Amino acid sequence: FGVCERLDLDGIACGELARLDLGYDLWFTGRHDAFLDVARRAHAAANGAREIVVLSAEALHLLKDIYPRFGLSFGAAILHVSELLAPVLSGAVVRRLPGRIGYHESCHLGRGQKLRELPRQVLKRVIEGPLHELPARAEITGCCGGSGLSCTRPETSDAMADTVLGAAAELGWDRLVTFSLECASAFRRARVRRVERGLEPGPRIDFGVALVAEAVIGDGAAA
Repeated sequence: FGVCERLDLDGIACGELARLDLGYDLWFTGRHDAFLDVARRAHAAANGAREIVVLSAEALHLLKDIYPRFGLSFGAAILHVSELLAPVLSGAVVRRLPGRIGYHESCHLGRGQKLRELPRQVLKRVIEGPLHELPARAEITGCCGGSGLSCTRPETSDAMADTVLGAAAELGWDRLVTFSLECASAFRRARVRRVERGLEPGPRIDFGVALVAEAVIGDGAAA
């Protein structure tokens, strides 16, 4: 909300839908009756919205792909937060952030939603140097192990996050940024495990919106 205010974005509200569980873990683990109960409440809470801006990559996948399979389509446009930010950042006043900053593309955004360039455009607008990438991207992006795996196969989930964070550490990144809340959580847990093993923690973990919030001073037109 602070970023929206600085960018002079009006009409953004935090409604009932924002506080509800959307049911990802129930769907992922096959508990579809329980999932439907949760999903119907979430669907009803969105009634009247013209646009739904989503921060979570797994929530985006749910609302756009999974809910309609159960007869729960939305009249509102469903936007990832990068789709909201990209158009308005072009005219924003920003303090570009220094350091070696690398991007991790989540599976849900890259492989699932084919949402690849907009998150990168947002980040390139607010950083000083080039946006670094892991060697693998697009269809073979390194999975963070977040979302459903963290509750069904935690050891596998941890290993995946460790692999990505280890690669970022070897590349000498100062910060690892992701537009998936689930991946950010997985990487932060991986940092703790590295310290417990006597290793350097690796790069700082940033959620994309937090990085933008750090950089944006205000709306260019207003300034």
